[in-house]
Amino acid sequence: MAESALKQEDDFMMNLSGAVDLSGADLSHHDLSGLNLTGANLSNANLSGANLSKTILLNENLSGAVLCKANLIVAPGVLGNSVTNGC
Repeated sequence: MAESALKQEDDFMMNLSGAVDLSGADLSHHDLSGLNLTGANLSNANLSGANLSKTILLNENLSGAVLCKANLIVAPGVLGNSVTNGC
């Protein structure tokens, strides 16, 4: 039964795209690499340790998101003061 739940979660994560509402979601340590999350609502989401390499994040809402040790490269000044590293 646990394997089935993990398979469902993996399928869900692989099918994420576009302006999805993931506000408050616990996505810590998930592999989100390569997803197109343009316009996604990630406000107050826990992205600690998440792999966001090659993830497309344009016009997303990261207000209050926790990005501690997330694999994420951004240009200086792109993330506002409302985003915390949570470390």
